[in-house]
Amino acid sequence: MYVKGGDAFYPAIVVENNTSSTVSLDIAKQIQIRGGNPGAGKVLTSDANGLATWQTPSGGSGGSGWNTTGNSGLNNTNFIGNTDAVDLNFKTNNISGLVLTSGGALLAAGSTGTGTTPTSGAGTRMMWIPNRAAFRAGNVSGTHWNDSQIGINSAAFGQNTIASGNASFAMGSGASASSLASMALGTNVVASANYSVAMGKEVSAGHNGSFCLGDEEFGNTLTSSTTNQMNMRFKNGYRLFTNSGSTVGVQVAAGGNSWATISDRRKKENFQGVDGESFLKKLPKCP
Repeated sequence: MYVKGGDAFYPAIVVENNTSSTVSLDIAKQIQIRGGNPGAGKVLTSDANGLATWQTPSGGSGGSGWNTTGNSGLNNTNFIGNTDAVDLNFKTNNISGLVLTSGGALLAAGSTGTGTTPTSGAGTRMMWIPNRAAFRAGNVSGTHWNDSQIGINSAAFGQNTIASGNASFAMGSGASASSLASMALGTNVVASANYSVAMGKEVSAGHNGSFCLGDEEFGNTLTSSTTNQMNMRFKNGYRLFTNSGSTVGVQVAAGGNSWATISDRRKKENFQGVDGESFLKKLPKCP
């Protein structure tokens, strides 16, 4: 069938269905529409009045959208986001997971019921785990950041760190905080008791409330011996100052076992001359 005609006010053909049919037009084979600027890859869309034209789909060739299978030919002017002063919200399963505010702040939220540890095993990664309110960033060579090694409200950073205690914190290389509110910072340090702290290198705080602090020289491990105990190891001694100029205080020299007063003549001021003869004459009068 060939139909030609119509004008600006009336189309060439009008198809209407009767009251008992739900289909107005049924075409068994392909249909060709040459009007409306057709082109390869375009889709047929309409305006508010139902007038159809061929348009390049968003994300298609020449479009400004993003494909779910990726885009190519991008440059540094392309972006994912909006041009309005509103927050950008990323959701999965209709649950907000990441929000980029209009001011540039980043909020990572999530569900404590579904936001479980996303991966396990060795690797370099950063993880926010809503299910445990925990954070991890760095590199591990094994199971250090598996779900069973992640304490509630804990954080761990660095290489092969473990924060398996609730409210624990570990940072460094080989640092482990495995008990409640324990903290391990340094290299091969262990805080394995509640509220214990291990800092430095090769130290182990294994008693509740104990604190172990060590230098980097020794190959042996400094360990706590009882609860609520302060333990320190420094090969070249200790200095404690009691003034802002760091000139007054006490010290223990390397290998020493007693405190000595820190007294540096070069740091002293307001010297006055003394009459030695007059001083000696006054000595016999002393009781």
